[in-house]
Amino acid sequence: MEFIGDEQSRATWNQHFIQVKSKIKQPRRTHTVKVVTQKGRNYSYKYADLADVDKAVMDACRLVKDKDGNTAFAYYFDIENSSQGVCVQTVMVDTSGAQMITDKVWFSNSKSEDAQKTASLISYAKRYSLSAAFGIASEDDDDAQSLKPQDTRKRVLTLDKDELDRFQVDVYGKKLYLKDIWQDYIEGEDPETMHWLMAQKDPQTLQAIKQLLDQYNLKKRIQEVKYKNLKKPEDEKKKIDEKETGTKKENEKEKNDEIKKLVDGDTTDDETQTLNLF
Repeated sequence: MEFIGDEQSRATWNQHFIQVKSKIKQPRRTHTVKVVTQKGRNYSYKYADLADVDKAVMDACRLVKDKDGNTAFAYYFDIENSSQGVCVQTVMVDTSGAQMITDKVWFSNSKSEDAQKTASLISYAKRYSLSAAFGIASEDDDDAQSLKPQDTRKRVLTLDKDELDRFQVDVYGKKLYLKDIWQDYIEGEDPETMHWLMAQKDPQTLQAIKQLLDQYNLKKRIQEVKYKNLKKPEDEKKKIDEKETGTKKENEKEKNDEIKKLVDGDTTDDETQTLNLF
């Protein structure tokens, strides 16, 4: 995070921020998402949408007043939208003029020309950023599992192909194959799926995700090499064709120039004598 302001204004900002956080009522998760994987498996989870989270934060902000009775704390979004993706930051301000800017939340957007998809992605990024800024749990998660005592003797293993294919994870109460979740993310670039992948804390799960990422990058590099090798003969043939075409055009130009000289009467003495024979 980045703070803008002097030490005095920071003290005031901190005081207002603490008051706002203490008055926030966790929004109810009234929306449900149903997800079907490529293998036909399904799971669902509940979440609070952007409007719910915004209302919870703004209701708390309105309760924090300055000495004149005015609302002392508020926030706004700084949004960047490009052909590569969307980026959102939450900027929290108070009456002292101080600002706290959150870290950037960035999501790739391969379909930037699709206005509806882009708007949905921006809305998700806003909810994610705002929830993180004010400590709101806007969706169901299994973070509580990470609070259970862990066996410190458990080792992180590098999985072979069969083990990686069979590796299962708990997703909102359901056992699913990690490879199916990964494939859904690669093919659909779903931000919710990416958020789930990034939120994992179990060392073995992180190792499995890393191996899937390594496989994807390797496959991508191999495809790029194959494409270059297939394209190389085409490029060489194109260069030869261009060279032959250029030579042919030069020969045609020389021939046309000679004909033009004859037609225009621009001939040498020898040519004139030759023509007179006819």
